[in-house]
Amino acid sequence: MAHYKCTYCSFQYNEWHGDTKNGVPQGTSYSALAGTLCSRCGLQGERHKRQSNPKYAGLEAKYYDFFVGKAGNAFYRDWVLQSDKLPNVLDLGTGTGRFALELSNFGIPITGVDWSSEMLAVARKKVERMNKEVNFIEEDALTFNQNERYSHILLTDGFFQHFTTVLEQKELLARIRKHLKEDGFVAIDLVIPPTNPTWKVQQRKQVTNQKTIYYTVEGTTALHGQLIHYTATYEGFREGVCQSKYRVERELSLLTPRELIYLLMLEGFFVLDMVENYQPNIKLSETMKIPEINYRPAYLGVNDTLELKSDEINKGILKPYQLDSWNEGGYPFGVSAFEQSHPTKWTIIAKSK
Repeated sequence: MAHYKCTYCSFQYNEWHGDTKNGVPQGTSYSALAGTLCSRCGLQGERHKRQSNPKYAGLEAKYYDFFVGKAGNAFYRDWVLQSDKLPNVLDLGTGTGRFALELSNFGIPITGVDWSSEMLAVARKKVERMNKEVNFIEEDALTFNQNERYSHILLTDGFFQHFTTVLEQKELLARIRKHLKEDGFVAIDLVIPPTNPTWKVQQRKQVTNQKTIYYTVEGTTALHGQLIHYTATYEGFREGVCQSKYRVERELSLLTPRELIYLLMLEGFFVLDMVENYQPNIKLSETMKIPEINYRPAYLGVNDTLELKSDEINKGILKPYQLDSWNEGGYPFGVSAFEQSHPTKWTIIAKSK
């Protein structure tokens, strides 16, 4: 399924919706329409362009962090920090920079690339507030071109699936291979939707005492086209009254971990591991074992200590700081280890040959 637009007369056609006005049913492919809808253009020629997914903007960019949570933070941090040498990381589709900020806490050089100016604005504010250094670049991942090579390249939260054709996916992998150091690593998240053909996921977040954000995702999984089509709706309520609403439609490529592994092998990568919901359940190769690391809260200086009075701890008034106590979350569908009907997320780890 896809969305097409004419660069000459601006005629638009979305395969998911069809065209009721002209009697075209939902699911009709664009190739079946030649000469039947737009008399001015005849639906022929190269000027009818397949449209990319819309950029993250509006309420989706503003409240992204509320719903993505901390899913994957600890996994990626540990994975990168196990490197023998100081790594340098490329985060493609960095969004609000949640992984970039996590890694910058440990002094790791990181470059975040995204084509959404509104998502990058959120990321830059967070980095500035935390007094960290991250190089953010506003650019399409398919046109990104730097002289630098990276030890680790991340494609998280289903970013790879925003590229819905095999041609785009191969082009993206070629660009990754170009920017990867010899024996460098790449990690790609795949989002697997709920098993039903149609599904609905709802979440709610209390932003302030008076303001609540409702987030609803309704989607369809099309096996014949290997695509996921979903509508995400954000509604902001204050004291029971709707103050704002934002709605966006997207389609993602439907890939199984095995299919991505085959594609990576064909494009010159050596696959090392696959992990479900950031919980390693397959024995890692010797080169990918993650050592235990003594972490400190990022806000503490080198000579600072966390001092809690023993009587306060015993009374339950205060508790020692615990890193990674909670790691739930996920986008766009959410990830829960407790509900089998919920989607899962697979991470494929590979290295350049």
